Parts: sequence; C-alpha cells; structure tokens
Amino acid sequence: MVPVYVVGGYIMSRKHAQAWAEKKFSSFVLTKEDFLAFEIRRQLGAKPLVIPWPKAVRYHRDDMILFITMQQKFNLATCPRPTLRENDTAKLHKQALFGGMEDELEFLKDLKFVTVIDPYGTHP
Repeated sequence: MVPVYVVGGYIMSRKHAQAWAEKKFSSFVLTKEDFLAFEIRRQLGAKPLVIPWPKAVRYHRDDMILFITMQQKFNLATCPRPTLRENDTAKLHKQALFGGMEDELEFLKDLKFVTVIDPYGTHP
C-alpha cells in the first residue's frame, strides 16, 4: 500500500473562516463561495503545500476549512487510524493566524485541532 498524507490542523466552518478572513485581511473579497480556501491562501501569500495551508475538506459530513499546520505520510496498512497531536509548532501557527482576534470572534477561543487522513484525495 502506498503511503498517504495525514494532516493536522485547526478546523472551522466555512462561515467562521470567512468571518475570520474578513477581519484579518482588509482587502479580502470572496468572489465565489467555492473559492474560500483559495482566497485565504492568496491573502496569506501561501505557496503550494507550505504550512500553514488552508484547505477545504469534508469533516464529519460537513464542508469545512482546515488550516493545516503539520503533515506526515503514513502507510494505512500498518497504521490504519493515525492521529497527529497538537504540538508547539502548531500552536505557533495558531497564534500567528488567529491570535489577538478572540475577543472579536468568539469561535476562535474554541478552535479544534483535528487529524484528517488523505485530505488531498490521493488514496483510492
């Protein structure tokens, strides 16, 4: 079995991600709802797959935005349910992205760190 990417990061609804982006970036304009993660990446000046990397994902049957703060490759045959844990590097990315905005955007106080297996859809 081919190794697949497993990522960890902070997840939020599309509605919350848009509210955050509108506060964070004065020039943020969402031209089409499907482009939310792309527009956030553009505002961040993110290069492809450079951490932190905003990505639209399905999580528990909901469309969400995941701010990827770490990624590793795993062989799912030997490790079928890998879990990544929030670490100091992830917390630094969290502070850089969302720090200081918690009073204006209450949902940032309860950001959840999650693991998503194969967010890039490379595994059949």
